[in-house]
Amino acid sequence: MIPPSWALSIPGSIQPRPFLGSLQAPSSSVGIFASDACALFGACVTSASNPTALLSLNAINQSPVGAAPTETTVTNNQVRFIVNGGTAESVFGTPFGNAPRNVNQDALSNIGNLSVYKTIKFSEHVGFEFHATAVNVLNHPNFLTVDPFLEDAGLQLQATGFGNPALTDSTPRKLIFGGKISF
Repeated sequence: MIPPSWALSIPGSIQPRPFLGSLQAPSSSVGIFASDACALFGACVTSASNPTALLSLNAINQSPVGAAPTETTVTNNQVRFIVNGGTAESVFGTPFGNAPRNVNQDALSNIGNLSVYKTIKFSEHVGFEFHATAVNVLNHPNFLTVDPFLEDAGLQLQATGFGNPALTDSTPRKLIFGGKISF
């Protein structure tokens, strides 16, 4: 991410809060100002003649490798988040993003585990114990993580793609059986 001016004076990795576009926009849609895109990708896009042109970061990230970035001009009503960079800082008049915490949330965790066992006595000193355990017995999808990095907006690789839980792994149902003989 392009750090705003205040973040450059603080050593270490700073992830400044983004600016909010519109809550009605898709949750994984991200915009970036043209001059911030120049700073992020190292090569300026053609919209750089208007440094405050808002571009879709999703479209830029979906451009073919080695080709010029796909520039799709958007409005702040078409994106949920706007990358907090140097130009965004000057446009919004503050270096601090205004996106509230937890504005994007995944479905509630919905997992149930079940374990049963049965003990059978063969004699006074010999017994058998059988265990059966089901992890996520109802097999509901429970995503392990959702990519929180705005720079990954529009990517479609496994474990990437900002705000897209379909690209993350889910905990599948697991059945475990075991037995123990004691004597």
